[in-house]
Amino acid sequence: MAGVRSVVTVARTSPLVRFTGFIALMAVGALSLRISLTNAFVFAKWADAISYAEGARRAYAGMTPYTEMQLSGPYPLDAAILGHGFVYPPSGAYLLMPFTLGEPFFYAWNALSFVGVIGIVLLMVRREVGRMSGTMALAVGAVAATAFQVGFSDLEAGYISPMVAAAMGSMWLWPRWSAIPALLCGLIKVFPAEGLLWTIRKKGVWKGPLLVAVAIGALITIAHPRWLTDWLTALGNAEAACPPYALWSFACVGLPAVVGYVAGLALLLASWRAKRDDVSFLLLGLAMTVPLPDIYWGNLMVPMIAAIPLVIQESRRWLAAGAPHPIVSTRRSASSME
Repeated sequence: MAGVRSVVTVARTSPLVRFTGFIALMAVGALSLRISLTNAFVFAKWADAISYAEGARRAYAGMTPYTEMQLSGPYPLDAAILGHGFVYPPSGAYLLMPFTLGEPFFYAWNALSFVGVIGIVLLMVRREVGRMSGTMALAVGAVAATAFQVGFSDLEAGYISPMVAAAMGSMWLWPRWSAIPALLCGLIKVFPAEGLLWTIRKKGVWKGPLLVAVAIGALITIAHPRWLTDWLTALGNAEAACPPYALWSFACVGLPAVVGYVAGLALLLASWRAKRDDVSFLLLGLAMTVPLPDIYWGNLMVPMIAAIPLVIQESRRWLAAGAPHPIVSTRRSASSME
């Protein structure tokens, strides 16, 4: 630890080291940006975006968003890409209606996803450290573009995970209104709705947004009662695909899906009981991710965003005190909003 602290001290006091580090960060960030943009706009295959569009088109036509392949028997989740299936609740089919505009919207969505994540990261860092110079903002942007490359690498699919991660960050920035992004994303991907507990923890506005979300689900169910049954059938028939490029999930190591759900609930309970807000927020991000049957690199963006406040607070304490501060401390994050 002393060696690491010495390096940090030199980096903070030597102009030459700071300049060299900044140039290196810019180079790595530029490379990451180029890779992300290439995946998003040159090699885009729209595997997920096409499924969103097809599910929304079927719903708009009054048909069930779920395909015969999904309803007839077991199928691997990755068989639903490219329009062959729709795995989200019926409300998601309506909220994803803009994807029916086709490729022009797909490209715009990818651009918005990239800008949204980087922008939210910059705002979160600024909240924790205070005002930033232009140089520091560029450095943070480069670090974010590089760190979140794990998710941006899958932008070729046109998926919604980056925007869910950005929504997660907005919940930390504006906790009073955090129920809105939590429930909006929850109407599409279900698990983000767990963010409602964060709103309640922070004494934010949650009853109105919850009533609206419940009303949307109820109206769709009344108008199309079969769709809810079809969605549950499609979920029951779905099996983890576990492709080689995915990460290990509970299902992909041979454990029953219920184990992932129990682990997610345990993390959710730990998030609620945590004394520090930054610890609670990270546990919440993990609770949204751990139960997934297939965990892809893009799914990691949610817990990565959720970890930012804790990482900054612990780094600040370590640099100030000269040693890592245990995260089990009962002291709340000083920067989290009440």
